[in-house]
Amino acid sequence: MKLNLLMFSSLIATGCGGGVSEDEFGEEAAKSICAKMFECNEAMVSKVYEDEAACQDALSGDYEPGGEDDCDYDASAADDCLDAFDAMECDDLKAGNVPSECDEDKICPS
Repeated sequence: MKLNLLMFSSLIATGCGGGVSEDEFGEEAAKSICAKMFECNEAMVSKVYEDEAACQDALSGDYEPGGEDDCDYDASAADDCLDAFDAMECDDLKAGNVPSECDEDKICPS
């Protein structure tokens, strides 16, 4: 799973339910990440991205489950990850903490 971004965007987030599809995961993750980054430190993040939409455009391709490798994508685990990120406190985000639910082996086991 390709997860190489700035410390702030090394996390995944959203509050969606029902199981986000593998095709939609990158876009949904970028929406959540950008929303959380702007919530937690808009002054700093806005120096890099004009707004949340620009942030989403920049990051959406960086969250492709399995990257170039095939995997057994788990939509339920992806939702758990996104929900856990959405519930994170800003201090955790700033510290670069990643919820255990976001372990790539949970979302995209080989």
